[in-house]
Amino acid sequence: MEKLIFLFILISAFTFGQNPQKMNSGSQEELKKSAETFVADWIKYFENKNWDAIVNSANADGLYISALETSLLKNSLEGITEYSKKNDNSSKKILIDSLSTEVFGKTSAIVTARYKTSLISPWGTTDIANLDNFRIEKIDGNWKIKTWFRQEYFPTIFNENIESVWNYRRDLIWRFNDAIFQMGNIALFFMGEYKKNGTSPAQLGKIMGARFAEGWNPEGGFDGLASGFTNVIQSLSTNVEVLELNKNTAKFKYDPFFSQMAQYYNLSKQDVLEYFQNAFGAIADKMGGTSSLVEDGKDYVLTINKK
Repeated sequence: MEKLIFLFILISAFTFGQNPQKMNSGSQEELKKSAETFVADWIKYFENKNWDAIVNSANADGLYISALETSLLKNSLEGITEYSKKNDNSSKKILIDSLSTEVFGKTSAIVTARYKTSLISPWGTTDIANLDNFRIEKIDGNWKIKTWFRQEYFPTIFNENIESVWNYRRDLIWRFNDAIFQMGNIALFFMGEYKKNGTSPAQLGKIMGARFAEGWNPEGGFDGLASGFTNVIQSLSTNVEVLELNKNTAKFKYDPFFSQMAQYYNLSKQDVLEYFQNAFGAIADKMGGTSSLVEDGKDYVLTINKK
């Protein structure tokens, strides 16, 4: 009996201690609305180029998290805004699709925002879909971003008249995988067709390399070559490893998985290797470098050196 009385007192004390932390439904709705207004305004700051407000909305020890990195939020926002001030000659139009919020206590909330960003530049308009999660906290009565989880992708838009059962949307990872596979098969097709007409893949590589090299600015020198190839290789494979990267050398290992289809185009794996050897070599030569491409098991290893 004494144990039951003690347990009743303990539960009552715990419940009483928790009551001050609870909010009625009206208070929760007000906090939710306040949190969503803060996030919506902050997203719109990028459209209005309100750079100071963007940076000042970050918690001092907040984090920025994306598919590529985790870093201090304030540092990342300062980098984004400084770059935009100096280099971004485009404008943005942002349309917020939806906001979903869960509040915690009286000072914390998580807001999920779906929105579309249209980047308008002299070269045209690019639409980007965003799915971001904001963990925000009230400090001295003002909301601050504690964590910004950022996701970006290119949207596929289905007409509203299409029944939802036919909306075959693909996640970005599989779209990228399929795009590389298709690009590789197209390259193999042209290699095979040119080979049938008397131009070897090695010769075709020289022709294509010279054509591609026209788009590279030689004033960028080896630094431009190294950074350019770092970007290019990431678009050629789903499995890339950067082995070395400095002022004199860049070395990459990647899986050219589409080369496994070479036999279906009457090509050998050596044909494919020679094509890329010569194509990469022409670009490297124009940019003040030399290149070497060799097989390492199922992978290619590309090395470029400064002349």
